[in-house]
Amino acid sequence: MAAGGPDRASTDVEVVLLSSIPFHPHASRNLLLRLLALGLVVAVLLTWQADWLRTLYIDAQLTLTGWVVNGAILLLFASGLASLIINLLQGMREERALARFIDNAEDDSHQDPTAGVWGGSLIARRYHDMRQLHERHTPVPHGALAASLLAQQSTRLSFAKFINNILILAGGFGTIVSL
Repeated sequence: MAAGGPDRASTDVEVVLLSSIPFHPHASRNLLLRLLALGLVVAVLLTWQADWLRTLYIDAQLTLTGWVVNGAILLLFASGLASLIINLLQGMREERALARFIDNAEDDSHQDPTAGVWGGSLIARRYHDMRQLHERHTPVPHGALAASLLAQQSTRLSFAKFINNILILAGGFGTIVSL
């Protein structure tokens, strides 16, 4: 192995492996744009039906219970939506880092595929971990690395799933309360 840089054989293997992985570099951005378009459609519908909604949710409330239940549901929905948007923005950042890494790995002039890649990205951390294991001549525990990544990402995404489940339960609770 050359001093300071990866050996050419391992880089060629990396390029072959990277080219076989289906990668959609703008998936998070496209999903955010769809979410924005849906938000605009909902805003137009809410504006169009504002009088009916005001009558249903504000004027027709007989007790404070309706205000509390509807307010809690709206707050839960807003926090889940904010969590989803934050996760998608993080996904955009990871997609940019991965695209840069792939470009660097496929470009023969780069010695380090992580050049210009955000150091905190998943791909940069994984590459550096793999490089350290390779330099120590240690077998790479791919299963353990995948499991730790899965655990890390599932904790980051669990709040939105939790909110989704709570909103379903709140819908059932709201039905029972209204009866």
